[in-house]
Amino acid sequence: MRRDRILVLILSFLVILISGVKADISITIPETVTINSSWIELGDIAEIRGVSGEEFERLASLKIARAVLPGYTRTIPAEQIIILIENEGFLSKNMEINIPDFVYVSSAGRILSEEEMLKQAEDFLYSSLGDQADKLVIRPRFIPPEIILPDKDYRLEYEYSGANRAGNVSLQLSVIVDDVLYKKLFLGFEVLIEKEVFVAKRPVSAGEKISADDFYLATRKLGAYRGELIQDLNNQLVKDGVVNIEIPKDGILTTYYLKLPVIVHSGDILQAEVVIGSIRVSTVVTARQSGKKGDYITVENNDTGHRFKAQIINSHLVRLVQ
Repeated sequence: MRRDRILVLILSFLVILISGVKADISITIPETVTINSSWIELGDIAEIRGVSGEEFERLASLKIARAVLPGYTRTIPAEQIIILIENEGFLSKNMEINIPDFVYVSSAGRILSEEEMLKQAEDFLYSSLGDQADKLVIRPRFIPPEIILPDKDYRLEYEYSGANRAGNVSLQLSVIVDDVLYKKLFLGFEVLIEKEVFVAKRPVSAGEKISADDFYLATRKLGAYRGELIQDLNNQLVKDGVVNIEIPKDGILTTYYLKLPVIVHSGDILQAEVVIGSIRVSTVVTARQSGKKGDYITVENNDTGHRFKAQIINSHLVRLVQ
């Protein structure tokens, strides 16, 4: 029955054409159309004549179907469009419709290339690492596929998706189209930072003291590493510390390998200096806590039993400055 009704409608249009009666409204739809919206509306795919004002707006805004994704095409049969026009009440008028059997409606798109994604990601990395930018080596760990976007304004926003700023670095990319999030994806990079570091000439075993003779300065491209780089052999950890974990030959000197040993143990008898302005008083105390050089521990005055906090200066001396 529905198909019979469509045939009657089409025959009616043919009668109008054959009789030579001029149509009040003319709608012409080409076989292929490209649009740039989320809905296919009649006004996007048709040339409409003979109607204006609110009546034109109502006809032009008639929704035919949802648009497909950018770069794809939807096929719409003529019958579907004619029925929708009829449902709006326009077919009761003297109307001429020129339409092929099928209309092919494509969604306009633009390509977001892998080159653009990677270039902007590298710019983000250079910017975020500031004064180290001129010493960076950045390599993508994989090439992202190109993305077809709607043919609209867009921007790319990047943020770190993990804690690493060197080594294996992951970035989250948000593609924003017309100020609305369109897509998210992740990009991976190997980020190396060129630095001057101390390199071990030989394996340095646990328990050894650090000696400048066991290291040489060299420039290295560094990724992720444990601890913090030691770039000055005069810091406290190097001077007072010992190797906690063996440093391999050609290993980079970092705080990860060193520790400050406990030099005062609970129960040790110590000399204590109490400094008040220009006055310095010494007394004998007993350590009530263990600690490393520089730590503050609780000690007890052997004469009065008074307890107070003092800083460990060496294995025999603590100091309190007031």
